[in-house]
Amino acid sequence: MRRRGADRGLGVDLVRNADRPVSSGMSSAPGTVGPDADLNAVLTLLASDDPNVNRVPVVEADETLVGLIARQDVIRAIRDARDDGHDAT
Repeated sequence: MRRRGADRGLGVDLVRNADRPVSSGMSSAPGTVGPDADLNAVLTLLASDDPNVNRVPVVEADETLVGLIARQDVIRAIRDARDDGHDAT
């Protein structure tokens, strides 16, 4: 379920920054993980002191992007592991 306020905030942010290049709002050297990374590696990046880190790029050894892990993905994985009686970490 998406929150209406979050959607509205995103829309306002996009409108406010429509004339700026994409590079002005992105990280130039984001922390990344490999496809075999464990949950702790992802949590370390998401729990950094940078409040703008909401997703972690998943890259191959040659730095080819193969996916993104969002905060919500991690929360769901922890919830699902808990519901199945497993330790997620």
